[in-house]
Amino acid sequence: MTVDDYTNMWKDINQGKNWNGDMHDQRKDGSYYWAASHISPIRDGKGEITHFVGMQQDITEEKALREELQRLASTDALTGIFNRRFFYDKVGTEVQRCRRYGRPLAVMMLDLDLFKTINDTYGHQAGDSCLIAVVELVGKALRTTDIFARFGGEEFIVALPDTPLDAAANLAERLRQRIDELVIGFEAHTISISTSIGLSEWCEGEESLDATINRGDKALYRAKEKGRNRVEVF
Repeated sequence: MTVDDYTNMWKDINQGKNWNGDMHDQRKDGSYYWAASHISPIRDGKGEITHFVGMQQDITEEKALREELQRLASTDALTGIFNRRFFYDKVGTEVQRCRRYGRPLAVMMLDLDLFKTINDTYGHQAGDSCLIAVVELVGKALRTTDIFARFGGEEFIVALPDTPLDAAANLAERLRQRIDELVIGFEAHTISISTSIGLSEWCEGEESLDATINRGDKALYRAKEKGRNRVEVF
């Protein structure tokens, strides 16, 4: 509970209302736990509140399970970044902000080049190692406000709030170069990989990010058609 939560709780029970909520409490041994709590004010014969009665149920394991299920529902199992479905959930809020305040929003689509060849040559575990290595590299270059997700297979998407297209292009080129220089060790092998990147920008008046993503996808495939390992803007 936050300070505001505690303030509101005391406000309710001092006004004679029952209160229900989850508390992060401390045991006598110093350890913390989550408790589902119910607090009721007790009045005397004159109707004055004299004390409070509370009941608690330890829900630490239940809460941890709920959080784990939420994590599994929102993240890609292999890489640990957002999955495609949760990306759309998160980015909807950014589109609303763009429409309200006229802020820029760029989208970056990344696809690893000739990824099937890596899987066919070294095996799918090697391919997984490449995906994880690229995600770690890209993740370190992004801000906490950026929304990074695995879009499917070897394709990734990044929503860049408050980022005009020229700044997104500079970032994309830096990432392309770093991925091109990346050497991934797998068993007795060293694997090099490159990526093609497509960029687009949300346009004022668009209700969602679908059109922006479609333009980014077209830019990505233009990069593939022009020889891969390059950045294209649509």
